Amino acid sequence: MESLPDLGKNFTILEKEGEESKIYQIYDVTAKQTGKKICLKVLDKENSNEVEFDDIFFLEQIKKEEKILKKLNSDAIIKINNIIDNTKYYGFEFDYFNISLYNYIREEPFFVRNNINALKEILITLTQALKELKEKGIIHRNIKPENIYMYYIDKDKELPDNFKIKLANFDCAVYKDEILTSRPMGSFMYTAPEIINNLEYDEKSDIWSIGMIVYELYFGISPFGNESINKIRKIMNGKEKFIFKKSGIKSLDTLFNKLLCVNPTERMSLEELINFVENKNLMKISKISSKIWIKIVILYQTKRI
Repeated sequence: MESLPDLGKNFTILEKEGEESKIYQIYDVTAKQTGKKICLKVLDKENSNEVEFDDIFFLEQIKKEEKILKKLNSDAIIKINNIIDNTKYYGFEFDYFNISLYNYIREEPFFVRNNINALKEILITLTQALKELKEKGIIHRNIKPENIYMYYIDKDKELPDNFKIKLANFDCAVYKDEILTSRPMGSFMYTAPEIINNLEYDEKSDIWSIGMIVYELYFGISPFGNESINKIRKIMNGKEKFIFKKSGIKSLDTLFNKLLCVNPTERMSLEELINFVENKNLMKISKISSKIWIKIVILYQTKRI
């Protein structure tokens, strides 16, 4: 079991979350004093010196993340419990989560398609998070499945209905008035075209990310499919039309078309997305999707006979 120098007196490490990184790590730990499971997000001050980028920049980013999270009160966003700051590490504690959305959809790629209520829960919670961010003048810039944490409501029950989610990892976040002076950040496959192309952007860049995630949840694959990076860049630059697979459900395809507009002026606004969610459009999708899946099952059984 891995040990954390300067932290081992207070915590027992259970597991390291996410991919290996020289910048920061997220650990599942047990607090020795209380026996409670929690998570730590820490920057290794010593190892960060080996990174080609400016290590001061990353230290500033995680401190900024801490300040941003302290200003946010939505239940749709993780909350900081304690700050960690010693000679080796800087970071913070937050509530233990069961699994990231990224890891879960790798195990169950079609769990949303089989249960639209799960999609409804995810979309409603993400819109709640974005509403809070907009009110505070903050843009996340890195919304992706890895940064969405799933919490089991009842530990004795299994998914897909038994969960809630929270948005996490605000190390790429910026205030709207900082956009012109901040460097572009985020994961290429989920980052809005306007950020990739170094253009002016606003909260609609996060709307794009939600569109990418919702599409992937429903189809089990990115809207870009298996296109090359070069082809994707052409789409992002507006040099090629963005054509993606349709679900056959009018309201759902309308949602994808409005969320995944390369031109942000044509993209659905947060207010329009909230209106879509609140007007029971997801319930309509749920009923239609259920009928489609029943037909598919019947067709499959008929062919087997």
